[in-house]
Amino acid sequence: MPNTTMSHPAQATRSKSRTMSLATVADMTTYWLAIASIYLTVGTVFFFGGISKLFAGTIAAPAPVVEQFSTTWLAVFPGVNFLWGVLGVIEMAVFLVILASLVTGEFLPSHRKSLLSVALGLALLTFTFLSFGQTTTSNFAGAATQWSYIAGTVVLMLLVSVLPPNRSRLFSGGGTEIDSGREEHLESDINR
Repeated sequence: MPNTTMSHPAQATRSKSRTMSLATVADMTTYWLAIASIYLTVGTVFFFGGISKLFAGTIAAPAPVVEQFSTTWLAVFPGVNFLWGVLGVIEMAVFLVILASLVTGEFLPSHRKSLLSVALGLALLTFTFLSFGQTTTSNFAGAATQWSYIAGTVVLMLLVSVLPPNRSRLFSGGGTEIDSGREEHLESDINR
C-alpha cells in the first residue's frame, strides 16, 4: 500500500494557500468597495449641498427655511441668510478636504486616512448644526432625522479607523495584526 501521509500535508498547505488567496482577494475587494463608497457618498452629498447654497445666485436661504426660523432668535442674530452661507461654506470645506484626501493618495491601503477623518469630523459638525437648527424651531422629527445622519457619520468614522494601514490588510477576514510585517510572516507560514 502506498504511503499517502506525505501527500496530505502538501494538499493541506495548497488548500490553505488557496484559502489565503481568496481571503486576500475578498479583503481587498471589500476595502476598495468601502473606500470608494465613502468618498463618493460623502463627497457628492457635500459638494452638491455646498454648491447649491453658495453658487446658485445670491447666498440666501429659501423662503420655507426663512419662514421656519422667523420666530427664533436665529432670525435676529446672526440671521438665517448668514447661517445658510456658513452652512454652505462648511459643506464645501468637507468636499475640499475629501478632494485633498484623494489628491494625497489617502485612499490607498498603505496611507493613513487623516484628511478623510477630518472631512468626516466636519460632516459630523454639519449634521450637528442642522440638528440644532431643527431643534431650535421645535421640528423634532427633523432633528431625529439628523441624528440618523450623525449616527451614520460616526459609523463611517469607525470604519475608516479600522481600514488599512490601521489594521491588517486582512481586516475583514479576521486579520487583527496591526503590524504588516507580522501579516507577511503569517502568509509565509501558511504558504510553507
